[in-house]
Amino acid sequence: MKTHTIDLVQGLGSARVISGRPKGEARRAKEKLDTYDVIPDMGYRLVVPEKVFSVSSSFLLGLFGDSIRTLGEARFRERLTVDGRLPKGVLDYAIRQALRESSAIPEA
Repeated sequence: MKTHTIDLVQGLGSARVISGRPKGEARRAKEKLDTYDVIPDMGYRLVVPEKVFSVSSSFLLGLFGDSIRTLGEARFRERLTVDGRLPKGVLDYAIRQALRESSAIPEA
């Protein structure tokens, strides 16, 4: 499987907490993840630097929400590897939220 690495140390500066859906969406655009979602056998490697204290579910939702909705939970989980530490349950929550948003009834 080919792998696209997303190293959170890039653009981190002195931040120890990575949060915010808009920041995740901006990073998604920078990484061009929409193009990788449609490539069969493309994996994602998320590198969380040791100096990072926390990564929020809102950031992960901005970063991976569209990938989760495009691929579905099982295929997304198969494609993602995480190097480093994420707070317990934060990825699971982001996945549930992304799937919940995809099943919402659109407004008329």
